[in-house]
Amino acid sequence: MIAAHALLSCLAVQTPLITSDADPRRAWLKQHALPVKTVEAGNGFEDLAGLAAAIGDARVVGLGEGTHGTREHFQMKHRLLEYLVEQMGFSIFAIEASTPEAQELDAYVLGGEGDVARLIGGMYFWTWNTEEVRDMVEWMRRFNAAEKARNSPRRVHFTGFDMQTGAVAIAKVREFLAKHDPEFAKQRAETFAALSSFDPHRSAGGDFGRLTFRFPIEQARGKRLKLSGQIRTEALEDGWAGLWMRADGPEFLFDNMSERGPRGTTDWTEASITFDVPQSATDVYLGLVMPGNGCAWFDELRIELDGVAWSSPEVDLDFEGPSLKGLVQADPGGNRTRTSYVATLDSKVVGGGKQSLRLQSPPVEPGPDAAALVSQWQTVVEHMRQSRPRYAELAGHEQAKWAVHNAGIVQQWLGLASADDQGSAHRDRCMADNGRWLADENPGARIVLWAHNAHVSGEAPWMGAHLREQLGDDYVNVAFTSSRGTYYAMSGKGPERVHQLQEAPAESFEAILESAGLPCCIVDLRTAKPGDPGSGWLAQPRMFGGNIGALAMEEHYYEVELAKQYDLLVYMRETTAARQLSTRPGRR
Repeated sequence: MIAAHALLSCLAVQTPLITSDADPRRAWLKQHALPVKTVEAGNGFEDLAGLAAAIGDARVVGLGEGTHGTREHFQMKHRLLEYLVEQMGFSIFAIEASTPEAQELDAYVLGGEGDVARLIGGMYFWTWNTEEVRDMVEWMRRFNAAEKARNSPRRVHFTGFDMQTGAVAIAKVREFLAKHDPEFAKQRAETFAALSSFDPHRSAGGDFGRLTFRFPIEQARGKRLKLSGQIRTEALEDGWAGLWMRADGPEFLFDNMSERGPRGTTDWTEASITFDVPQSATDVYLGLVMPGNGCAWFDELRIELDGVAWSSPEVDLDFEGPSLKGLVQADPGGNRTRTSYVATLDSKVVGGGKQSLRLQSPPVEPGPDAAALVSQWQTVVEHMRQSRPRYAELAGHEQAKWAVHNAGIVQQWLGLASADDQGSAHRDRCMADNGRWLADENPGARIVLWAHNAHVSGEAPWMGAHLREQLGDDYVNVAFTSSRGTYYAMSGKGPERVHQLQEAPAESFEAILESAGLPCCIVDLRTAKPGDPGSGWLAQPRMFGGNIGALAMEEHYYEVELAKQYDLLVYMRETTAARQLSTRPGRR
C-alpha cells in the first residue's frame, strides 16, 4: 500500500496543454486511445473489444489502482475482470490480501454458503471492505452458477497472493497435518506452539518501535539530504536505537543504523544519515527506529539539504510542543503500525531544550528464538513438499496443493523477521513468487492480479518487476489514474475518511489527457514513440498522480517514465470515494 508526495519538478517536460483539434496529441489520442463508455460492469463489451489485441496471449494481467479507496477504479477493475473472464478465458482472480484468508472466498464464488460481507472482512483490510468489491464477488458467484447450469466447465476462482499474516495459514497447515500426517504433526508440536506466540515484526530485525515522516520529494531530488540528532539508550537489548531513511525509485536506498546504532545503556550520542537523493527518486521517508527491548530517547533532530538547515511547520524536530507533530507511528505505506511500543514526550530526560522523545518497548515476554524457529519451519516446508504426492493420494490434489502452499506462506511471513528493508521489498518478492506459483500450478489458466499501481509496476523493487523478469510478455500490467475527485483513505491525524484529490498539475499525464476531452479511456503506452509529435509525450518523464495508497496525501504527483513501468493506462476525468460496507473488517 504505497504513497508518494511531489510537486512539479523543475525537470518536467514543458509541453503546452492541448488547445485545439489540430494538436497532434489530440489526433493521436483520438486514433489510438480506447474510449470507455462506462465503468460499470454488466454493460456489454463493445467499447472494450480493442483490449483483446492489447493483452494478447499474456497469462497474467496486473490491475493497479491510483488509490486504495477509489470507487470508479474498483468498478472498472470489476468490468475488466468481467471482460477478461467472459471474452478472453481468464479463470483465476487473486487480490492483494493474505492468501488463505482470501482463499476462503473461493468456496463462496463457486456456490457455497456464507456471509459475503463477513468473508470479505475476513481478509482484514478496510481497503477491500467495500460495496464495489462485494459487487464483484457476487458477479463471480453468478457467473459460476450460470456456467454450472449450462454444464460448462468454465469457472472463475478467487484467491490472494499476499503474506503479511500467518495465523490462518499456520492453523490450516496444522489441521491438515493432524489429519493426514499425524506422526509428523506430533514431532512438530513444539514448533507450532512456538509459532502461536511469535510475531516477526517484534523480532530484533523488526522495526515496530518506529516513527515516520514523509519528506517532500520535490525538495529532495538531486540534493544531499542529511538527518541527524541525539540518541540515548537504557538497557536496550536484542536491538538498537537509530535514525532511519529510505529513498524509493529505480535506485533504492535504505539505512536504519542497524550496524552502528547504540545498544545497551549509553549517554547522549550524535547520530546521522546522509543520502544523495537521485533525481529519479519517487519518495523519501525518514524517522526514528528502535527494535529490541529497552528504552531510547531522541532529541534535537535536524534535517539539512545541501548543507542548509531545513524546517517546516508540519513537523516538530525538537519535540518541544505539547504533542508529537509530523512524526507518526506508521510504515512508509501509510499503514499505522500495529505496535505496543510507546512513544511519549519526556521532560525528565533531555538532550537539549525542555523535552525529548522517548521510545519504550513493551514488557519483555519470553518467546521463541527467531532464527531457530525459521530453521524449524524450513524443515516442515521441505517435508511437506516432498510428501505432496502422498498427500494428494490421501486428501486429493487440491487440498494437498494448498496445504503445501500455506506452509510456504508461513515461511514468507517468518521472513519478515529478518527483512532489513522494513519488509517492503521482501513482501513484493513474496507476492511475485505467489503470483508465479498460481501460474505454475495452473498451466492452462490465465490470471488477474488486483493490487495498487506501485505493486503491479514493472519498476524494481515492486512485485511487477519480478513478474516481468520471470514471465516476460506473459505479464501485462495496467495503471489507473484520475484528474480530480474524492477518495477514501486513512488520515495521519485520525481514522479513515473521504479526502479530496490534488488537482492535476499542468503538464502531468492527467492534465494532458483531460485537456484532450477524454472522460474515460484506455491508452496502450507501448505504442508511444519517443520524438513522435502525437505520442512522444507518453514516453517522456512527467508528473503522474496515481500514487496514493492507504494514507491520504495532500500532494501525490511525482515524475515518472510511465511507459517504462506500465503497459496500459486507464484514465478517468473524475472519480469518487469507495463505499465502505457497514461491517468492520476482521475475523469473527
